[in-house]
Amino acid sequence: MWKSSRRPWVFSWGAGNRKSRPQTSLHPGPPGPLGRCRPCSRVLGVSQQGYYRFLRRPERGERDRQLLEQIYDCLREDEENGENYGVRRIIAWLRLRRGYTGGDRRIYRICREHHLTIHRPRRPNGLTKADR
Repeated sequence: MWKSSRRPWVFSWGAGNRKSRPQTSLHPGPPGPLGRCRPCSRVLGVSQQGYYRFLRRPERGERDRQLLEQIYDCLREDEENGENYGVRRIIAWLRLRRGYTGGDRRIYRICREHHLTIHRPRRPNGLTKADR
């Protein structure tokens, strides 16, 4: 006997004492590291699929370390690369040689954190001219 159309996954065993009627969920979902996922995902507003995908993916730090190693490979390829290669050239090299498909901002962030960006000296353009 099905309870209500509002919660179709709960099965009821009929009349009787509430404690003696076990309610079995038809789709309980596998227990995660913090217990069942369904109540937590409802409270947090995320899907169960997204939660378990988040648990399976590698950490951001590990992916960044692998990408940083590829950036250093680019800079080691030629002696002049370290001084002349900016972020745009590094991105182009990664896409051409390593098949990188990620975003440009991620490469820029990694290069900035490890002081690999090229800072050109600023050339001030004075607006005022000296009197003759």
